[in-house]
Amino acid sequence: MFNLKFKKMKTAMNFLTVMVLSLMILTVSCTKKDNPAPQPVVTPIISLADLSGQWNFQNYQLNGKNYTTCDSISQNNLGGYTMVNLTVNLYTAITEIDLYNVCGANSITCIMTSYKDNEITLDNGFIYTVTNYNSTTKILTCSANYPVHNGIYTFKKQ
Repeated sequence: MFNLKFKKMKTAMNFLTVMVLSLMILTVSCTKKDNPAPQPVVTPIISLADLSGQWNFQNYQLNGKNYTTCDSISQNNLGGYTMVNLTVNLYTAITEIDLYNVCGANSITCIMTSYKDNEITLDNGFIYTVTNYNSTTKILTCSANYPVHNGIYTFKKQ
């Protein structure tokens, strides 16, 4: 008689366990997950292939004023690397960008760490945001997003 009660109790416990587990599975599998809002797709203004090459400094604009010569840069204490020529070298593993200071300071070579949403990010913290590119005239306009030089650059492809 004790065995019969034990078997009935064991069967009831198994049934309850199966019911609880089934309820848990249904509850978990039926919850609706929040889908994050889709990120907008930003169309590149210029491709990396078109970006590759020599870009000569044309103009630097800061606070509505245009600077086109080394004298105008130095007279306004804008510092080095304001007038730069860019050379973009696309390699298999990395993309190098050489910043040649037109006004005589040292030149530096940077590694492009990313090119996303029209932002060129360099390993030294410089960020250029491509704002316009005219494929006919080969004129590239970028805004600089770093503390020292946060103006607008215009380059012409050689």
